[in-house]
Amino acid sequence: MWRILREQAATCVFGRVERYVWAGFAVGAVGLAVVSGLGPHRVWGAVAGAAYAAAAVLASGARPRRVARAVAVLGAVVVPLVGLVAAGLGQSEVAVVERSGRLLLTTGSPYLTDPAAVTDFNPYLPGMALFGVLPGDPRWWLGGACVAALAGAGLHRAPLLACPLIALPLAVGGVDLPVAALMCLGLALAGQGRPGRAGLA
Repeated sequence: MWRILREQAATCVFGRVERYVWAGFAVGAVGLAVVSGLGPHRVWGAVAGAAYAAAAVLASGARPRRVARAVAVLGAVVVPLVGLVAAGLGQSEVAVVERSGRLLLTTGSPYLTDPAAVTDFNPYLPGMALFGVLPGDPRWWLGGACVAALAGAGLHRAPLLACPLIALPLAVGGVDLPVAALMCLGLALAGQGRPGRAGLA
């Protein structure tokens, strides 16, 4: 009961300031598009900035807030992710995961034996190579694992997914999100008195 009351209170508070939150996100995203030297980040900033601005306008009107939140998620996550994948653009981590998957299948190890350049190094544990083995761009699987883990932890609300700290890595290919989401899931399961499942997460 207390959990439900806390969630309702948080929703009420966020609802009162939601338009300002989206507006702030819009300013930050556009700023990133202007100052970043990374192409994928500039693309995300431009697209997400427009989406956040639209969400701020929608949240200020009489339309249901779920419309503004849907626009924010669509414009900050889905559209830039699809566009970047289609264009073959992403952070260097995406290529590292793809290569580690190929190496795992061909050599049995996800690591190069004699790395020479920075991008030759694979700083991830072997399990990350599984995302490179699966068909398609690893970002689909990394994003899916992140969203699934957040949903399992009860953190699947649209404002969280649309937050730049989540949306940007989801679109450009940050590999840390699934790890962080699994940690949240583990903490949630531990708090529910399920230590075995928490350990697996």
